[in-house]
Amino acid sequence: MFKKLSTVIIIAGIVFCLVKPQTVNAAMLEGAEKLVTADSVWNEAFDSVYSGNIFASDLLIQLAITEAEALEKQYLEETGSHLVTYGDKRFYITAEEYDMLVRIVSAEAGTEDLKGRVLVANVVLNRVLSDEFANSIIDVIFEPDQFAPASSGSIYTTKIKQLTYDAVDIAISGTDYSEGALYFVQRSACKPEALVFFDSLEYLFDHGVHTFYKE
Repeated sequence: MFKKLSTVIIIAGIVFCLVKPQTVNAAMLEGAEKLVTADSVWNEAFDSVYSGNIFASDLLIQLAITEAEALEKQYLEETGSHLVTYGDKRFYITAEEYDMLVRIVSAEAGTEDLKGRVLVANVVLNRVLSDEFANSIIDVIFEPDQFAPASSGSIYTTKIKQLTYDAVDIAISGTDYSEGALYFVQRSACKPEALVFFDSLEYLFDHGVHTFYKE
């Protein structure tokens, strides 16, 4: 997982015109080079295009952001990666991670409605961002004794429907119905002794065949 975008945007050194700060000309684009990582430009574009008390115009800030967007789009197309904007985080997952996320949602919630599938993707993403679990989608999914389809191998044979792709795309674009859920279970399919652990967790809600919990 690329939690930090490795692509670096080289913005030509910007010399600000203090007399006409909203005018972009050749002189303003000359000077020392500025290196800005694509994921920092979103939160730090303002700091990225000026330092000290030198005024940075809104136009030049937009120039930096536009450059970042263009290079990010190129990066995603060339690598097959996917952008995840979830909670207050913004990161990238590989094509393999995306595929496994789709597969686990399909295997665990392939008979659920759209929201039910989004919820399973939410749980996986919540775990990735939690300090209590691994920090990659694949490691979360294949952690021992966590997701039955990963343990049984049915994750590789599940028949994926378009609704599942839609659900995963909705989840990685920021939709979170989970209320912080880190666990879910289909209680009707479990033996009583298997539910002891879940009964020790904080109950959140039921949706479809699943009950959702957090610690």
